[in-house]
Amino acid sequence: MVSENLKKKGYRSSNLREAVLTILKQNIGPITISVLTSGLEKLGLKPNKTSIYREVDTLLKEHIIEEFDLGEGKKRYELKPIKGHHHHLICTNCGKVECLEMDSDLEKLTKQIELNTNYKISKHNLDFEGRCPVCQKLDQFKVEVNS
Repeated sequence: MVSENLKKKGYRSSNLREAVLTILKQNIGPITISVLTSGLEKLGLKPNKTSIYREVDTLLKEHIIEEFDLGEGKKRYELKPIKGHHHHLICTNCGKVECLEMDSDLEKLTKQIELNTNYKISKHNLDFEGRCPVCQKLDQFKVEVNS
């Protein structure tokens, strides 16, 4: 469906674009260009970085994917969520990033902040940092080994 919409807008179909979209669909959180490149190589594609960035730029421009900077000095990319805005869980040990859907009244809170401050809020960022289950198990293993 994404490819059909891009075709209607005048974009030619591309094996690279399809592979990029496939990799982004398979991940549970935003990924870096290096992870994307590794995924493309696993699919048997060896595009140059310029081609990868060109595809990413096209998908960003067409609002199919989103770009994130989680303060680590590199950008990450993921498919734009169908349900709207979401947040992230970030492992402070291994760097894993997962999407987090929240069933809270953040929209209501945002409206209240707008009323109280006279700001027109266009976006917000809310990320949760901690240790993922795998790193917690590794920590536990290290403690047991060192005891």
